[in-house]
Amino acid sequence: MIRASINQTALPPSARLTGRAVDALMKEITDRVRRKVDGNLSVAFIKEKEMQRLNKEYRHKDKVTDVLAFPLNEKDDNGVLLGEVLICYPQAKRQAAERGHTVKEEVLDLLIHGTLHVLGYDHETDKDAKVMLPLQDKIFSSL
Repeated sequence: MIRASINQTALPPSARLTGRAVDALMKEITDRVRRKVDGNLSVAFIKEKEMQRLNKEYRHKDKVTDVLAFPLNEKDDNGVLLGEVLICYPQAKRQAAERGHTVKEEVLDLLIHGTLHVLGYDHETDKDAKVMLPLQDKIFSSL
């Protein structure tokens, strides 16, 4: 089971996720990936300038993006740290309006997307996208 630790202090109260919702999401992801996953996931919401800086540093793209994921699979005193997911709340808010989602729905979708990246899924090739993106949609639809 994936256990997520989420820093939501940068979010307005209306966009924050409950612990119950996050736990249910992590269980759904764990069940859907159909392989044993057990560990901790760190999630934080960051501002646009920080997201752009990190996107440039790690992906060589000098622009704001919605989510970045950093797989780690490191053991510490608390078990296995699977990785870290960073979400840019202002970008999520813009995308929610574009997609007709609530901000909370967009944040959940980005959390699913980032978690799947941490677990090794990708969408850089058509073949990989045909696996990851439908899985992401199934998880989102099940919520």
